[in-house]
Amino acid sequence: MKTLILVLLIIYSVSQTETFEQSYQEGFAFLQAKNFPGAIAKFKYSYKINRNYKTAYYIALCYSRTRNVDSCKKYAQIVMNDSQTPANYKLESRNMYNSTQSNISVSGRMESETDK
Repeated sequence: MKTLILVLLIIYSVSQTETFEQSYQEGFAFLQAKNFPGAIAKFKYSYKINRNYKTAYYIALCYSRTRNVDSCKKYAQIVMNDSQTPANYKLESRNMYNSTQSNISVSGRMESETDK
């Protein structure tokens, strides 16, 4: 009986665990809706699961939009230091890092749901 309960708890916890993809997509939806605190929460959750430059970039972008300079700089630095980061993301992250304004441009290059 204890084994059955343990197995059921494990199955329940796995089914309740949000995946990287789910969290990332929800973060992107929040970003598009300009709900930056919601986007930050979702992107940070997905970043815990899979640390990559794109997720760090969008966290930095959201922090820039909320004028949280220190957090923006922290995540922009992660993007700039990642060897996998393409030059365009590094450039925009450098701009965010050096800027204290909230009107940082993304150059209209927000990725689509299928561009990851």
